[in-house]
Amino acid sequence: MSAQPGTALVDESFRRGSDGKGYFLMVAVLVPDELHAVITKRFRALVAPGQRRWHFRDERPSFRRKFLAEVAELHELEVVAVVFCCPTPSQRKSEQARVRCIWSLVAELRDRGVQTAVFESRQEHNDRKDRREIMGAQRDGVAA
Repeated sequence: MSAQPGTALVDESFRRGSDGKGYFLMVAVLVPDELHAVITKRFRALVAPGQRRWHFRDERPSFRRKFLAEVAELHELEVVAVVFCCPTPSQRKSEQARVRCIWSLVAELRDRGVQTAVFESRQEHNDRKDRREIMGAQRDGVAA
């Protein structure tokens, strides 16, 4: 029997495709409650002594390989990732694509019974925008 996801850990990225078009990606890793502490411990172990936090884009290739190896092992723990992708003409104009991804994400989380989502912070004023979108999705019955 598979574990039920308890928390969605969410992050996003903007990428330019080989076709020259921009794409906004939003990824949620669904972590079952009973595995949250185990997974948190495994990834916190990757933080170097004295380092408060890390971000994949800022790290050396050796760290990125180590991180990806850790991610690859998550399949053993029944961790699921869902990815949403919306086209956008540029990174500057990616906010509409982000909103579409948020609404798709919260609908998916509702369908999967996930009650908690933790978004990577984008600074307080942008975090408020995200909260407004999530509340809008809840008001419209898209999210639980």
